[in-house]
Amino acid sequence: MSRMMRVAAVAGALVGVGALVLMLGVGRAQPPVHSSDVSLESAIATSEPWPINARGQTYGITVDGREPDLVRVAASNNRVGYSSRAELNGPTPSSPEEALRWQAAQAGKVREVPVYQADGVTQIGVFRIGEGVTITQE
Repeated sequence: MSRMMRVAAVAGALVGVGALVLMLGVGRAQPPVHSSDVSLESAIATSEPWPINARGQTYGITVDGREPDLVRVAASNNRVGYSSRAELNGPTPSSPEEALRWQAAQAGKVREVPVYQADGVTQIGVFRIGEGVTITQE
């Protein structure tokens, strides 16, 4: 294989990986914003990698280990929306002992967190934390 063909093959593979990243929403890739409450100016003016809604909340996916105010999730009704980072994370324990007590109290429980549109107000479903997923083979 000539050097030119190898370069073309590598470039083609990289383009394929880039398309996969965009499709899956991995890293900084996000679907287009379809919200009338976000202006281009507000998205550009912030140093954050996320758009900002009319309430001043950032929303999107986790980027570089950082989370927006509203984190993108799939609701139990299969609608995609955003849940409050604070509600998803739950209370912050003040000690390891408190964390263990909280974990023990939550064992076997399902916690429901509201899922909103990007506006952070309009509820479209719930995100269930602690609910197991059963995979069956047909």
